[in-house]
Amino acid sequence: MTQKRSYKQYPKEFKDEAVALVLEQGYSVPEAAKSLGIAPSMLYKWKEFHEQQAEGQALAEDEREELKRLRKEVKELRMEKDILKKASVDSTGRCNTLYLSNPNRRLHHGSKGASWTVGRSEI
Repeated sequence: MTQKRSYKQYPKEFKDEAVALVLEQGYSVPEAAKSLGIAPSMLYKWKEFHEQQAEGQALAEDEREELKRLRKEVKELRMEKDILKKASVDSTGRCNTLYLSNPNRRLHHGSKGASWTVGRSEI
């Protein structure tokens, strides 16, 4: 059976200090990576991300969390919209009617949109 590969995650402070070795203290990326015991390619990625953040191109952590939250909310709203759209016309093509507290007032959802009726006349 195959096992899922787990990757070591480094704290933000460690990444920042590793990038500082390269940018501020003049180490080359391979030298700094070797002294820290990480792959040079990883340090190159951290350095690139740090430079993008400094230029304002990369998202900050709080922006990334907000984007994730908003995407989840959009997904839920689209799902709700699809459910309501499917519920507006039943399988026979007839309109579904929503009865409110006033038994004479109804909201009809049909192919031409929603309309209110009281008794037999439309509003």
